[in-house]
This record gives sequence, C-alpha cells and structure tokens, in this order.
Amino acid sequence: LLSKVSHLGREASTRFRVLARYRQESPMAAAVHESRSDAHGAHVHDLHAHSELERMLLLVHPLTGRTHQIRAHLACIGRPLVGDTIYGAKTSSGPLARRLFLHCRKVGLKDLEGQAFTAE
Repeated sequence: LLSKVSHLGREASTRFRVLARYRQESPMAAAVHESRSDAHGAHVHDLHAHSELERMLLLVHPLTGRTHQIRAHLACIGRPLVGDTIYGAKTSSGPLARRLFLHCRKVGLKDLEGQAFTAE
C-alpha cells in the first residue's frame, strides 16, 4: 500500500506491507473498512474502529524523507504506531506502551566522499 496525507503540503510517500496481524477478540468487534477521498483529494482509509482491536507488524519504506513521515502516514490511515503519544490515540489511561514501537532494519547513506553504504 502507498500512503499520501495531503497534496497541500510537501510531497511525502510511504510504502508499507503487512507482515503479521495480531487480533484482540471483543464482543463489540464490528470492523469498519471504508475508503474515501477527503476534501483535498487525498485517499483515506477509515480503519479507526477496527484498529483498536488489531495490531500489525509492518514493513515500511519511506520513499521521501520528511520529519515524522512514517508516524503521520500511519496515523492518517487509522493505524498509529504503538506508543506514539504525538500522532497516536490518547486515552485517559495513557499510551498502550511506554516507548515508541518504531525500529529501523537498515539505512542507506552516502559517506563524505559520496560513496553509498548500508548499515543493517
């Protein structure tokens, strides 16, 4: 899937793939899956009702490098990162976790001579 928040801001694109799903059973587990376009033409997935009952392990690849890009894009589609107190849902009991569940598997950079290298 590809997520874009709004055409009014700077371009930012993120690809993500679901690797695993973890569901919590609930008597009120009525999932709402609805796709629509917002007032600015951005594609929005409405998964808010279902996201409280399901967590996912995602492989995420930001195609651009904007500040908080992954966090903003996942929150926009109703799937905020676990432990995200900025973009995630805030409840009276506090966040689901005491830390942000965002980990980097590898990063590609260029050194001072312009040579590419990858840290894994």
